[in-house]
Amino acid sequence: MRPIHGEFELVRDVPVRLERIWQAYTDPAVRRGWRSVPGSSSTYAVDVVPGGSEHTTGRLGTEVVTSDATFLDVVPEQRIVTAYAVSVDDVRRWAGLATVTLEADGDDTRITHHEQYAFLAVTGDGADDVAHLRGGVQLQLNRLQAVLD
Repeated sequence: MRPIHGEFELVRDVPVRLERIWQAYTDPAVRRGWRSVPGSSSTYAVDVVPGGSEHTTGRLGTEVVTSDATFLDVVPEQRIVTAYAVSVDDVRRWAGLATVTLEADGDDTRITHHEQYAFLAVTGDGADDVAHLRGGVQLQLNRLQAVLD
């Protein structure tokens, strides 16, 4: 099976100052609140610096989900670029490159999440997998906003 490649971009305007958004992306205690695998999370570690990493493992129902990421570029209050891979039950399902940019607009912040992905193991034709990935990022942004509220 050939990998399925693609990309998407999500933009979210958040009524929170840029400094607080940046803290939510870089402070390990705050980041864990919205980035860890939902459900019963067993491990989480992060160091948001160039060359740093993020590792999370958790159980969603009967599946064990593991995500490993490396921070390629971190520009304070502007940009974070991450390369990552996700496994489900020890099967590498997809890998990606995510670029998050932050732009202040007074007391609000625009978050732009741009992602390029390669699905390595798919279900059916892969359409549901792609929708799941995009929906998962939207859920993370919802969790981010809930942590900030």
